[in-house]
Amino acid sequence: MKIEVLQPGETFKGMSYGDWAAVWTNWLLSPEVDTYKGQHILFLRGNIDYKPVSSVPGAPRHQDQDGFLNMTGKKGYKVLEGTSVFIPVTLASYTIGDYFDGKIIENEVELRNALHSDFNLIRTIWAVIKKNNSKKYFKIVPNLAPYKMESPLFRLTVPKNSVLNEFQDEPLKPGTYYATVGGYFILVKSLPQSTYRISFGAEGPGEYSTRSIYDIEVHGNKSRITKDISGRI
Repeated sequence: MKIEVLQPGETFKGMSYGDWAAVWTNWLLSPEVDTYKGQHILFLRGNIDYKPVSSVPGAPRHQDQDGFLNMTGKKGYKVLEGTSVFIPVTLASYTIGDYFDGKIIENEVELRNALHSDFNLIRTIWAVIKKNNSKKYFKIVPNLAPYKMESPLFRLTVPKNSVLNEFQDEPLKPGTYYATVGGYFILVKSLPQSTYRISFGAEGPGEYSTRSIYDIEVHGNKSRITKDISGRI
Protein backbone atom coordinates (compact mmCIF):
# COMPACT_ATOMS: atom_id res chain seq x y z
CA MET A 1 0.00 0.00 0.00
CA LYS A 2 1.57 3.30 -1.10
CA ILE A 3 0.90 6.25 1.22
CA GLU A 4 2.37 9.74 0.92
CA VAL A 5 4.09 10.59 4.19
CA LEU A 6 5.96 13.73 5.28
CA GLN A 7 9.64 12.81 5.23
CA PRO A 8 12.04 13.69 8.06
CA GLY A 9 13.57 17.09 7.37
CA GLU A 10 10.67 18.23 5.18
CA THR A 11 8.01 20.76 6.12
CA PHE A 12 4.25 20.59 5.63
CA LYS A 13 2.31 23.85 5.35
CA GLY A 14 5.53 25.56 6.43
CA MET A 15 5.89 23.50 9.62
CA SER A 16 8.31 20.75 10.63
CA TYR A 17 7.46 17.58 12.54
CA GLY A 18 8.59 19.29 15.74
CA ASP A 19 6.31 22.27 15.07
CA TRP A 20 3.34 19.99 14.42
CA ALA A 21 4.11 18.02 17.59
CA ALA A 22 3.88 21.24 19.63
CA VAL A 23 0.51 22.12 18.05
CA TRP A 24 -0.69 18.57 18.67
CA THR A 25 0.29 18.71 22.37
CA ASN A 26 -1.80 21.83 22.93
CA TRP A 27 -4.69 20.10 21.11
CA LEU A 28 -4.33 17.01 23.33
CA LEU A 29 -4.97 19.04 26.49
CA SER A 30 -7.70 21.20 24.97
CA PRO A 31 -11.48 20.94 25.49
CA GLU A 32 -11.77 19.93 21.80
CA VAL A 33 -9.78 16.69 21.91
CA ASP A 34 -11.33 13.82 19.90
CA THR A 35 -13.67 16.14 18.02
CA TYR A 36 -13.39 16.68 14.28
CA LYS A 37 -15.11 19.55 12.51
CA GLY A 38 -13.75 19.26 8.99
CA GLN A 39 -10.23 20.58 9.63
CA HIS A 40 -7.55 19.92 7.01
CA ILE A 41 -5.60 17.80 9.49
CA LEU A 42 -6.93 15.02 11.72
CA PHE A 43 -5.05 14.52 14.99
CA LEU A 44 -4.95 11.00 16.45
CA ARG A 45 -3.72 10.15 19.96
CA GLY A 46 -2.57 7.37 22.24
CA ASN A 47 -4.47 5.82 25.12
CA ILE A 48 -4.62 8.10 28.17
CA ASP A 49 -6.52 6.62 31.10
CA TYR A 50 -4.50 6.87 34.31
CA LYS A 51 -6.33 6.53 37.61
CA PRO A 52 -5.16 6.76 41.26
CA VAL A 53 -4.57 3.35 42.84
CA SER A 54 -6.34 4.56 46.01
CA SER A 55 -8.38 7.45 47.37
CA VAL A 56 -5.39 8.81 49.32
CA PRO A 57 -4.41 12.28 48.03
CA GLY A 58 -1.25 12.07 45.92
CA ALA A 59 -1.53 8.29 45.48
CA PRO A 60 0.37 6.74 42.56
CA ARG A 61 -1.53 6.52 39.27
CA HIS A 62 -1.86 3.43 37.10
CA GLN A 63 -3.11 2.64 33.61
CA ASP A 64 -4.29 -0.85 32.62
CA GLN A 65 -1.54 -2.37 30.48
CA ASP A 66 -4.13 -4.32 28.50
CA GLY A 67 -6.26 -1.24 27.82
CA PHE A 68 -6.24 0.53 24.49
CA LEU A 69 -7.93 3.41 22.71
CA ASN A 70 -10.67 1.96 20.52
CA MET A 71 -11.83 4.48 17.91
CA THR A 72 -13.36 1.98 15.51
CA GLY A 73 -16.85 1.56 14.08
CA LYS A 74 -19.16 4.40 15.12
CA LYS A 75 -16.33 6.04 17.07
CA GLY A 76 -14.25 6.37 13.90
CA TYR A 77 -13.87 9.42 11.67
CA LYS A 78 -15.22 10.43 8.28
CA VAL A 79 -13.00 12.86 6.39
CA LEU A 80 -12.65 14.35 2.92
CA GLU A 81 -9.97 13.17 0.54
CA GLY A 82 -6.95 15.44 0.98
CA THR A 83 -7.25 15.53 4.80
CA SER A 84 -3.89 14.91 6.48
CA VAL A 85 -3.52 12.57 9.45
CA PHE A 86 -1.04 13.19 12.29
CA ILE A 87 -0.06 10.01 14.15
CA PRO A 88 1.77 10.28 17.51
CA VAL A 89 3.12 6.72 17.65
CA THR A 90 4.59 7.24 21.11
CA LEU A 91 5.95 10.28 22.91
CA ALA A 92 6.95 12.00 26.12
CA SER A 93 6.55 15.61 27.13
CA TYR A 94 7.92 17.65 29.99
CA THR A 95 7.50 21.19 31.24
CA ILE A 96 9.87 23.45 33.13
CA GLY A 97 8.97 22.84 36.77
CA ASP A 98 8.33 19.08 36.32
CA TYR A 99 10.21 16.55 38.43
CA PHE A 100 12.56 14.11 36.71
CA ASP A 101 14.90 11.71 38.56
CA GLY A 102 14.02 13.46 41.80
CA LYS A 103 14.99 16.93 40.57
CA ILE A 104 13.01 19.91 39.30
CA ILE A 105 13.53 20.61 35.60
CA GLU A 106 14.77 24.19 35.45
CA ASN A 107 15.75 24.79 31.80
CA GLU A 108 15.54 23.55 28.22
CA VAL A 109 18.69 21.40 28.46
CA GLU A 110 17.18 19.49 31.38
CA LEU A 111 13.89 19.13 29.46
CA ARG A 112 15.68 17.49 26.56
CA ASN A 113 17.75 15.24 28.82
CA ALA A 114 14.49 13.93 30.31
CA LEU A 115 13.07 13.22 26.82
CA HIS A 116 16.19 11.34 25.76
CA SER A 117 16.17 9.20 28.91
CA ASP A 118 12.59 8.07 28.26
CA PHE A 119 13.13 7.06 24.65
CA ASN A 120 16.30 5.06 25.20
CA LEU A 121 14.18 2.38 26.92
CA ILE A 122 11.42 1.65 24.36
CA ARG A 123 11.22 -2.08 23.61
CA THR A 124 8.58 -2.28 20.85
CA ILE A 125 7.04 0.29 18.51
CA TRP A 126 4.67 0.00 15.56
CA ALA A 127 2.42 1.95 13.17
CA VAL A 128 0.46 -0.04 10.61
CA ILE A 129 -2.50 0.46 8.27
CA LYS A 130 -4.91 -1.65 6.24
CA LYS A 131 -8.04 -1.21 4.23
CA ASN A 132 -11.00 -2.44 6.25
CA ASN A 133 -11.87 -5.11 3.68
CA SER A 134 -8.39 -6.61 4.07
CA LYS A 135 -6.91 -8.81 6.78
CA LYS A 136 -3.32 -7.73 6.18
CA TYR A 137 -1.72 -4.71 7.80
CA PHE A 138 1.14 -2.81 6.17
CA LYS A 139 3.79 -0.64 7.82
CA ILE A 140 3.01 3.04 7.25
CA VAL A 141 6.76 3.66 6.91
CA PRO A 142 9.41 0.95 6.43
CA ASN A 143 11.47 2.08 9.44
CA LEU A 144 10.26 4.28 12.31
CA ALA A 145 13.75 5.21 13.54
CA PRO A 146 14.10 8.30 11.27
CA TYR A 147 10.75 9.62 12.53
CA LYS A 148 12.02 10.26 16.04
CA MET A 149 11.53 14.02 16.48
CA GLU A 150 11.66 16.76 19.11
CA SER A 151 9.73 19.99 19.25
CA PRO A 152 11.21 23.41 19.84
CA LEU A 153 10.57 24.91 23.25
CA PHE A 154 6.93 26.03 23.14
CA ARG A 155 4.13 27.45 25.28
CA LEU A 156 1.71 24.77 26.49
CA THR A 157 -1.69 25.98 27.67
CA VAL A 158 -3.70 23.76 30.03
CA PRO A 159 -7.28 25.07 30.37
CA LYS A 160 -9.50 24.30 33.34
CA ASN A 161 -11.88 22.35 31.09
CA SER A 162 -9.21 20.14 29.50
CA VAL A 163 -10.76 16.76 28.71
CA LEU A 164 -7.70 14.56 29.23
CA ASN A 165 -5.51 16.40 31.74
CA GLU A 166 -6.93 14.55 34.76
CA PHE A 167 -6.26 11.21 33.03
CA GLN A 168 -2.52 11.83 32.52
CA ASP A 169 0.04 10.03 34.66
CA GLU A 170 0.91 13.44 36.17
CA PRO A 171 -1.90 15.99 35.67
CA LEU A 172 -0.87 19.63 35.34
CA LYS A 173 -2.48 22.54 37.12
CA PRO A 174 -4.39 24.80 34.69
CA GLY A 175 -2.07 27.45 33.35
CA THR A 176 0.66 28.11 30.79
CA TYR A 177 3.99 26.31 30.74
CA TYR A 178 7.18 26.14 28.72
CA ALA A 179 7.42 22.62 27.35
CA THR A 180 9.06 20.26 24.90
CA VAL A 181 7.69 17.05 23.40
CA GLY A 182 9.62 14.29 21.73
CA GLY A 183 8.77 10.97 20.21
CA TYR A 184 7.95 9.10 17.04
CA PHE A 185 5.52 10.91 14.75
CA ILE A 186 4.11 10.25 11.28
CA LEU A 187 2.21 12.78 9.20
CA VAL A 188 0.23 11.19 6.36
CA LYS A 189 -0.30 13.92 3.79
CA SER A 190 -3.53 12.38 2.46
CA LEU A 191 -5.29 9.04 1.97
CA PRO A 192 -7.09 7.94 -1.23
CA GLN A 193 -10.84 7.36 -1.00
CA SER A 194 -11.47 4.17 0.97
CA THR A 195 -12.01 2.97 4.53
CA TYR A 196 -8.90 2.36 6.62
CA ARG A 197 -7.91 0.96 9.99
CA ILE A 198 -4.76 2.38 11.60
CA SER A 199 -3.08 0.74 14.59
CA PHE A 200 -0.11 2.21 16.45
CA GLY A 201 1.60 2.07 19.82
CA ALA A 202 4.65 1.12 21.86
CA GLU A 203 5.87 -0.79 24.90
CA GLY A 204 8.45 0.37 27.42
CA PRO A 205 10.10 1.83 29.39
CA GLY A 206 9.18 -0.34 32.38
CA GLU A 207 5.52 -1.31 32.37
CA TYR A 208 4.52 1.53 30.04
CA SER A 209 2.41 0.54 27.05
CA THR A 210 0.10 2.35 24.68
CA ARG A 211 -2.06 1.10 21.81
CA SER A 212 -4.63 2.85 19.63
CA ILE A 213 -6.86 1.64 16.80
CA TYR A 214 -8.71 4.07 14.52
CA ASP A 215 -11.17 3.65 11.65
CA ILE A 216 -11.06 6.42 9.05
CA GLU A 217 -13.45 6.69 6.09
CA VAL A 218 -12.13 8.92 3.32
CA HIS A 219 -14.75 10.43 0.99
CA GLY A 220 -14.47 12.61 -2.07
CA ASN A 221 -17.87 14.27 -1.81
CA LYS A 222 -18.69 16.51 1.16
CA SER A 223 -22.37 15.56 1.01
CA ARG A 224 -21.47 11.99 1.94
CA ILE A 225 -19.98 12.98 5.30
CA THR A 226 -22.57 12.78 8.04
CA LYS A 227 -22.50 14.68 11.31
CA ASP A 228 -19.47 13.75 13.37
CA ILE A 229 -20.22 11.81 16.55
CA SER A 230 -16.67 10.86 17.47
CA GLY A 231 -16.28 13.55 20.12
CA ARG A 232 -17.61 11.25 22.80
CA ILE A 233 -14.95 9.58 24.95
